[in-house]
Amino acid sequence: MRKKWTILIAILLSLSFILASGSVVFASNKVSSADDVKKKIEEQKKKIEQLNRELEELTRELNRLAAQKGGIYSKLYSVQQQIKELEAKQEQLASEVDELDARLKRLEVDKNLYLKKVDEKRKDMAIRVLAWYKYSKYGWTTYLGNIRNFTEFMRDNYEMMLVVDMDRNILAEYTLKVQKLKEIESQIVALREERQKKIDELNKIVAELEPQYKEYSRIYTSLSAEYSKNLAKKRKLIAYKEKEEQVLYQLLALLEAYKGDSKFTGFIWPMTGVLTAKFGWRIHPIYHTKMFHYGIDIAAPFGTPIKAAASGIVAYAGWFGGYGYTVILAHPNGFYTLYAHLSKYIVREGQKVYQGQVIAYEGSTGWSTGPHLHFAIYRKIGGKKEFVDPLKYLPPMP
Repeated sequence: MRKKWTILIAILLSLSFILASGSVVFASNKVSSADDVKKKIEEQKKKIEQLNRELEELTRELNRLAAQKGGIYSKLYSVQQQIKELEAKQEQLASEVDELDARLKRLEVDKNLYLKKVDEKRKDMAIRVLAWYKYSKYGWTTYLGNIRNFTEFMRDNYEMMLVVDMDRNILAEYTLKVQKLKEIESQIVALREERQKKIDELNKIVAELEPQYKEYSRIYTSLSAEYSKNLAKKRKLIAYKEKEEQVLYQLLALLEAYKGDSKFTGFIWPMTGVLTAKFGWRIHPIYHTKMFHYGIDIAAPFGTPIKAAASGIVAYAGWFGGYGYTVILAHPNGFYTLYAHLSKYIVREGQKVYQGQVIAYEGSTGWSTGPHLHFAIYRKIGGKKEFVDPLKYLPPMP
């Protein structure tokens, strides 16, 4: 009986150092019975429940911010698309304006040519009117009296009719030129109005989009900053909660030790196989660089059962980065054991397991070159995780 209490006191002293990194620190004079441990477990559970509520509240806030960000981003994206369309319209308008300018220049040239022709016709008409005036002042009687024969009359009359027809053509052409000139001037006015209308429309769109884009950008930036702030807060809270859960798992393991049915009897091999890598420095099989190996590797046929090296509580079960599927056990004496690269695991977090119990099956998940078990042992002292060489704690391989 005295030996049992001596072991328990030693466990409590070790645990007081292990839990110093968490929010619950046990001194040997404060934890002296299973009832004390149970009380601490309840307190720890309440603390974790409060952390879960805070995490839920933070998650709801993050979801709300994410929804707002999504709505603002949609509006911002819509404005960006309008701006892109506007840029395309600007290019199109620039091309249209260039074309209008070219047409205006051509019309101005045509206008000047028509003005010159109209001026020439005006002079021709003036000369013609003057000629008729001079000719008609003698009168038709004088004209007819001066005709010597019928042939001369017919000849002069024919020439006179040609002159009249020519004058008529000149007058008709003059009228046509004046009308064409007016049409050209109307086209110039219409084209200039159309150009100005397009420019005004473009400026209006720009004036409407720029303030919207700035406002949506400001709101989106503000929401993103708030979201990042809350996300960082959530990550810190999750990390803090994980530490508190580790404390809880240690308390549960300690309670098992008090019950007497989970005494620590040392570690056993988690799996029988071939030792392919030891603890210490080595050349990494994937990165081919010198890296420290924080455990040992045991190779065996794929799917070989993996057993708990010692009794304890499941502190973690899931995907663990480069380790792939991983199980971590917390043991009554303050040690942790890690089992990595599993094909699958059959335990859950918080579950009590016994030494020799099958907890998982060997695999090659994560950063692995083939089926094997990466097995590690570590302790947490003063908030620091200290890995130890498993071969110093394991019996000879069977």
